[in-house]
Amino acid sequence: MKKSFWYLASYAAIILLAGVFSANVAAQQQWRPMGAQAPSLGMHYLQMTNPLDPPSENWASPTGPYKVIMEVDESLPNHTIYRPADLSAFPLQDRLPVIVMSGPGCDFDGDSYRPFWTEIASYGYLVIAVGLPVPEELRAAMFFNKTEDVKDGIDWAFAINKRDVSKYYGKIDTMNVVLMGQSCGGMIMTDLAADSRVTMLVYWNSGIGLMGNAGTTQSAGPYFLKTLNKPLAFFAGDTDMARQVSASSFEAVEKAPAFFGVREIPGDAHGGTFRENNGGAYGSAAVAWLNWWTKGDTKASQMFRGDPCGLEKDPKWIEVRSKNLDPKPEIPKLVFDWPGYKRYEQANADVTTTPEVIFMGNSITDFWPRAHEDFFTRNNFIGRGIAGQTGSQMLVRFRQDVISLKPEAVVIMSGTNDICQELADMSYNPDDNIVGSIISMSEMALANGIKVLISSITPCERYMPIPQIDAGPYIIKINERLKAYAETTENVWYVDYFTPLANSKYGLDQNLSYDGIHPNTYCYALMEPIVIKSIKEALGNNKEYYVTPLDLARKLQVEQDKEFAERMERMRNSGARFRQNNPQK
Repeated sequence: MKKSFWYLASYAAIILLAGVFSANVAAQQQWRPMGAQAPSLGMHYLQMTNPLDPPSENWASPTGPYKVIMEVDESLPNHTIYRPADLSAFPLQDRLPVIVMSGPGCDFDGDSYRPFWTEIASYGYLVIAVGLPVPEELRAAMFFNKTEDVKDGIDWAFAINKRDVSKYYGKIDTMNVVLMGQSCGGMIMTDLAADSRVTMLVYWNSGIGLMGNAGTTQSAGPYFLKTLNKPLAFFAGDTDMARQVSASSFEAVEKAPAFFGVREIPGDAHGGTFRENNGGAYGSAAVAWLNWWTKGDTKASQMFRGDPCGLEKDPKWIEVRSKNLDPKPEIPKLVFDWPGYKRYEQANADVTTTPEVIFMGNSITDFWPRAHEDFFTRNNFIGRGIAGQTGSQMLVRFRQDVISLKPEAVVIMSGTNDICQELADMSYNPDDNIVGSIISMSEMALANGIKVLISSITPCERYMPIPQIDAGPYIIKINERLKAYAETTENVWYVDYFTPLANSKYGLDQNLSYDGIHPNTYCYALMEPIVIKSIKEALGNNKEYYVTPLDLARKLQVEQDKEFAERMERMRNSGARFRQNNPQK
């Protein structure tokens, strides 16, 4: 859990020792509010002129077909967005893939790379930079961004794409989500490499390991680089202190399509060309790489393929290597994947051991393996939850994500989104369909010799879109029907989370959930023995399954509560500053 911190600490030490940042800058960095003399600065900025601020002419005329705007969306208050000003071409005429990037480094900086990000967005991309535009006479806080900030950008893109009142509704290409990071920014995005939503990673002046360490036998090529099959690109400068670790990371790749390029960059090679006109050489390479892999542009691929490839013909690219770049990438058809087939398509193909139990469900199931990975891996369970899904969507993908993997049992958790959307008049989900979808999944499983465990809908006093309506009685009514079906159907069991977890108002107490809907880490630990009891009954065994120890869950929850409180404070500060600086919005 603290891995990101130690990566950042190592980076900080190496960069400071290398003299990239002066001792004067380090002395001015204060990881606390800067006092009454500058109450709006918080932890985000340093009281000094920004040395990274590029001139406006460097982003004024991007080369792509779209005019670009830079904006901050109040629903994502810690990030800066670069996008085509006119979204009417998406999705019917063009794709709008997602790029989330931290840079420079892990600085809370949303505009020092504006030429680079504007150039990418001008070719039809939604670029989400971690950090806000830096006010004049200030510098962004260094080593501030975290992995969670990158993930927030991904989460937001998926959520806003489904919000029917949003200008992005149905326009974002969530089948192409690219993470980019410069220096330390590459390290913090690495923890998200296994996220099934992420389709590609690009490291700028970065890699996997500590910068400056020589040799390929160090930890620059961890196990995931050997097994990852997502495209990877590594770009570095000629005298870049990250050149060695970038090269070592590339060499560690075995299966994935990968590219490694070294550019001659006068002066601060580690700083790249991001602030040059339209992002300089890095901007051109980024656009070509993205257009090839996310939009199927074969002409763009010529910059990286061939003997020699396009970059090799430029003498300023002094080292170019690639592997596994053929055949050309398969670009998904530009369609709306309503059932969510794509989410676990590759994960299903990678399954080598028949799972004992599959957990099928919505966000509550989706987030469970992230909260307690050991509960799944040590018990040979796998999760197939997708946030936001209703029972009808799960029913459509049930054959792909459950039956095809031939588990002994399936745990189905469905209904909470159906109820929320029905009560809020967002979609048509009558009671019979809510229950019917779950029964249909059960019948499919039983016909294939798979035991069925139907989960109760978990407690919720009120759903966020409709806080004026009490959801508890509706949930109880559906749960009673699910329980009755399970009790009268052979090889079907009812898993009752509702009774032990619900408070007097049929909701989750604050110590069990941040939002009243989703269980927190400690709550999941309470749920595990409940479902294990039913699994033992269904499979007729008395195995010693692993469950997360409650003392460990409490410890993890204390840490997460602290992180959550800090994040909420950051969001409040950022939102207040944005409204202060942009009163018209």
